[in-house]
Amino acid sequence: MAEAPPRRRWVRAVTLVLAVVAIAVIGYRLRFYDACSESPVGPLTARVWNPDGGCTLSAAEGPRTLSAPACAALRCEPGLVSTLARARLPWILGLFAMYLGGTAAAGARWMFIVRLAGLRLPFRTAWATFLKSLAAGLLLPAGVAGDAFRILALTELGLSVGPAASTVLLDRIVGLLSLTSIALAFALLSGTHLAVELRVGLAVVPLVLLLSVAVLRSGPVAALVMRVGILARVLGPVVTLLRADGWRRALASALLASVVVSATQMLLLRGLVTAVGAEPTAESWVYVGSALALVVAALPGLPGGIGTVDATMVTLYGAGGVSPAVSVVVAMLYRATFYATGFVGAALVFLSRGATRAEPPAPSAK
Repeated sequence: MAEAPPRRRWVRAVTLVLAVVAIAVIGYRLRFYDACSESPVGPLTARVWNPDGGCTLSAAEGPRTLSAPACAALRCEPGLVSTLARARLPWILGLFAMYLGGTAAAGARWMFIVRLAGLRLPFRTAWATFLKSLAAGLLLPAGVAGDAFRILALTELGLSVGPAASTVLLDRIVGLLSLTSIALAFALLSGTHLAVELRVGLAVVPLVLLLSVAVLRSGPVAALVMRVGILARVLGPVVTLLRADGWRRALASALLASVVVSATQMLLLRGLVTAVGAEPTAESWVYVGSALALVVAALPGLPGGIGTVDATMVTLYGAGGVSPAVSVVVAMLYRATFYATGFVGAALVFLSRGATRAEPPAPSAK
């Protein structure tokens, strides 16, 4: 017990270093104003748009104002200010509605997994609880508080902590499996745009996840887990879920729902790129970058909300022809979408207090 505080300090230190490095990468590559490589007043000139459609270029000898046609003819990398100014609000609101609808599939994914624990959780309750957990997830990085909220909700319905936590863990695993599998599919279909090392790395994750499930389900391993005290406490509930009756159908249904969730998240990020007026030169990098950014955001060990997601997008989107400013704005808008969904969950908490307790669970399977 005496070693716990030093370990926590090391974790905090590593997290802080990752956040600082990520923010440094963003700060190094990000431009606040448009940078024009070819202009009448010299290279790398900052461009600021004027209300009349023209623009003002800054140069060593002073500012210079150009007409709208002359500005449009410039070859410039968009900066943060102009990218925000070009954002199309109706498009963004439509993407938010799509993302909010996608949370229904996330609720269904968790519902199928919860049924392995012997609890017939109604879809409406699963969806509402998932939305409420997003509100709790705003409190800590990587949605850790949201996971705790879902575990608490299941314990109030009669499950013990072990099986409840196992359903959330399996929900995370299925989500990661679908996300990396879709990213791998884009990587394999991208021709020569992506490095072989990146494709291999993407292939390893789903293979390891599937192999882990197969190993835990095997009779000898399951028996060993149940006999060893610490393994029984940590992995025993997971093994019980994976060996429950109907596990194939439940996990297949959860994976199908998860594909919908992952596709919705990727379409949201790709749509946000278009919503701010940018078009990538290599689509595969955008989709793979989106998948890896979502993985980074979901890993509890990384400060997903403090620069690492943005740095991932800046690096991988940049390989697809998307400027750092656009990548940062897309990350900001995605975060705003997540927060807005969390606020919907918070509203449900206040409007339906006690609704979770009112749902009668089916008798637990012995």
